[in-house]
Amino acid sequence: VLRFEIGAANIAFFFLEELLYQF
Repeated sequence: VLRFEIGAANIAFFFLEELLYQF
């Protein structure tokens, strides 16, 4: 379960970085 949470957080952080770099 912990590994899944870390993976989800990693994907969310990557998505946020992609959004920030668009601006």
